[in-house]
Amino acid sequence: MVQAQADLAAGQTPEAIQTLESLIQLQPNSAPVRFLLATAYAATNRVLEMQWQLLEGYRIDPQSPLATETLDRVAAALPDSPFKNLLVNTLQDQTGDSAAILLLQARLALAAEHYPDALRILGDLVQARPDDRALFIEFLNAQVKADELFPASQTAQAWVGAHPDDHEARGLLAQIDARRGRVAQALQTYRELLREDPQNAKYNNNLAMLLIDREPAAAVTYARAAAAVAPQDPAVADTLGLALLAAGDAQGAVQALAKAYAALPQEPTVAFHYARALAADGDPAQAHTVLLTITDLAFPEQAQAQELLRQLAP
Repeated sequence: MVQAQADLAAGQTPEAIQTLESLIQLQPNSAPVRFLLATAYAATNRVLEMQWQLLEGYRIDPQSPLATETLDRVAAALPDSPFKNLLVNTLQDQTGDSAAILLLQARLALAAEHYPDALRILGDLVQARPDDRALFIEFLNAQVKADELFPASQTAQAWVGAHPDDHEARGLLAQIDARRGRVAQALQTYRELLREDPQNAKYNNNLAMLLIDREPAAAVTYARAAAAVAPQDPAVADTLGLALLAAGDAQGAVQALAKAYAALPQEPTVAFHYARALAADGDPAQAHTVLLTITDLAFPEQAQAQELLRQLAP
């Protein structure tokens, strides 16, 4: 089986399948072999054989630690289609409410924006496994994606109350507070986190974003700290550019936002920020050129972009 795993990792899927099919003849009751063979079949689009090996793996050992990993790999290998949901339903009919199957079912529902179903399944799983941190994070992120911010805040607060040293959870709570308009709470949380982890690029970046319209000079300080840790991150460069623009440094803003725009030329929000900086730095022609590429695209700042384009029209 080790050889088959090595073959799969090296992209030599046919060789892995040959090895695993031989192993199945010798070890027909080995769930790990069947799960690995299911992964290999999925990679080569042998769907019916993949489903059979999954079902057999679950029949032999539904609690195998490879179960969730295999389902994730199979789901990633298969193209988006109703078959994914059919596969999950078939597995559920055959094996009962396995946690791994329910988790995949929730992820498929979330991907399809069937938020009530996804949240119901994840909520039940969290109730059954209240100390599973990875599951808690997945549930919380799903609540945020579904724009269920008040329940998400309650979920995060309950976890943080029981796990005050969980920085990631506290950071997620700060993000939720910011989206709910509880900016003072978010600012306080980020500052507390940075006292404990001053080099964290995400906390510095998020705090800078919150401070751009309140304390531009402080926003620049935190944005520069984020950029020092994550100099290649376009989101960080975007934040730094906005902070510099708010602080009156249009030339510095152009330099930072040019970097973000070069990395994400198709992202309309970044393009708009770059155009704003160009206009402020005395280059309306280039700003106009950049805006022409995005004003027909839907994004949160589309109206502002269209207004700037009108102002810059020759």
